[in-house]
Amino acid sequence: MKPILNHHKPKRIRPDQVRVGRFFSLQQGRVGQFLSPRVLLVRKPFQHQVVERCYFGFDSLYQAWKFTEKIAHNGCYFRLDRSRVMPQRYEIEIFNPGEIARLLAFWDRHEAHSTPSDTSINVSIVA
Repeated sequence: MKPILNHHKPKRIRPDQVRVGRFFSLQQGRVGQFLSPRVLLVRKPFQHQVVERCYFGFDSLYQAWKFTEKIAHNGCYFRLDRSRVMPQRYEIEIFNPGEIARLLAFWDRHEAHSTPSDTSINVSIVA
């Protein structure tokens, strides 16, 4: 008997594959674009209703958990797990993120320039 293969399992992206701003194929009709080194926007543009996911990577589980508290208060649907797609150790997958992905990327880039030793994001999201 052959093992059942999960063809929908996302492929984890290596850090050297992160190209901010460029679109790339994730197979299964999905297209990805890194908006910052820790923010990946994934779309299925060839469907009647556009499906979006935003993946946000964290190196620390504590940072990821603290961030989920912030987005939960704004009514976002999300999943926190070990990284399946992002190069960081943990990821938050936000379902149908709207403008949140762009806001997260803005703050991620802003903090990268202002305080390189601190990788946490302190932002309140208004949905």
